[in-house]
Amino acid sequence: MVIAAGYRTPSVPQYPRRTSQTSAIVLNASINSTALQPGEELGITVSLYNTLPAPNYVPVEWNWTINGFPVATWPTCMTPQPIEFIIVNGSVSAPEVQALGNASSGPDPFEFCPEGTHLNQLSFEASSSIAELNGTQVIDVSYPNQLSGPYQLASNFTVNGYWDIPLNGTEYFNLLTPVSSNPSNGASFQYPEVGPTAAHGFVPGTYTLLVSDEWGSTIVIPFSVT
Repeated sequence: MVIAAGYRTPSVPQYPRRTSQTSAIVLNASINSTALQPGEELGITVSLYNTLPAPNYVPVEWNWTINGFPVATWPTCMTPQPIEFIIVNGSVSAPEVQALGNASSGPDPFEFCPEGTHLNQLSFEASSSIAELNGTQVIDVSYPNQLSGPYQLASNFTVNGYWDIPLNGTEYFNLLTPVSSNPSNGASFQYPEVGPTAAHGFVPGTYTLLVSDEWGSTIVIPFSVT
């Protein structure tokens, strides 16, 4: 199996591990600990996996159950990213987060890279997390079927706290870093993934990690800081 550049194998045990499945594509999520100490960061691992023993051609959808921070499983300028996450204070369910009005939208990546690609389809390899991307160039729709990849749709990163919901627009821009020292070159998502700076640091209490993919699967993992 070819491992795409940027994927880092977790160096710590991952638990609990939870899954949610849509169209034979399984969303996986796990954390490094269910009981952090003050000052520790939460390690998060996420992935998408094709359970079919054959290639799986999955159309892009925007069926988010939780609107959080995109996880960069491939470079920017190709949207949408397939997985989002958020960490909130307290023990909550996905419907409860939705009811609190977590429906903000993040920065438009094409504002920073107008020559990007609007994705139409992900082509997964058999029994694999590896996929090739197919889309249409935004600046010129006469260039359909632009191919990119393959990428391994998996990432692991750390987060140092939690957010209030709904998110505000300023918080989304924590995801973006300058492409170079020249601002005119625009900005990009942090790839390989670097978790955004949280609005609030962890203090003793209970928290909930929520992970969603664009096909409507959701994973909820509670943890505590003691």
